[in-house]
Amino acid sequence: MDDIDRVGSFPFHMAKTVQLLTEICQELSDFQTLADLGLHLQKIPDSQNVYLYPQDRELYAKEAITQCVKSAKKVVESCRADKIADEGQRIYDAYLKFQKANTKQNVLAPVMLKVYKKYITVKVIVFLKLNCKTRSAMLVPHVS
Repeated sequence: MDDIDRVGSFPFHMAKTVQLLTEICQELSDFQTLADLGLHLQKIPDSQNVYLYPQDRELYAKEAITQCVKSAKKVVESCRADKIADEGQRIYDAYLKFQKANTKQNVLAPVMLKVYKKYITVKVIVFLKLNCKTRSAMLVPHVS
């Protein structure tokens, strides 16, 4: 039996490590690390730097990117209104990583749209509240 095909081989342990990393990042909603992982695994390594089987590398790359999108959506949906700008910036940073990698379609584009919609909604609500306070202040007669 060839050493590379054994259950205790280095590629086998690397596959388990990448799988564990993906699961931990998913639990923590760490979409930035998942984006990095997915983008790095998409690259075909030099013949001297092959640490995963090619089919495992491709599978884990797709899984990491899928989990990146799910985690980013989860972050947006659970984000408080006062933190949407900060979280939006983090998602935008990951979005730029995909842009720089020249992926055919940026998988975080729909998430960025959700961030924008939530951000605009928060701003409109704040504007309406301020507008209502200003109008009510104008209606209250001043006693001299």
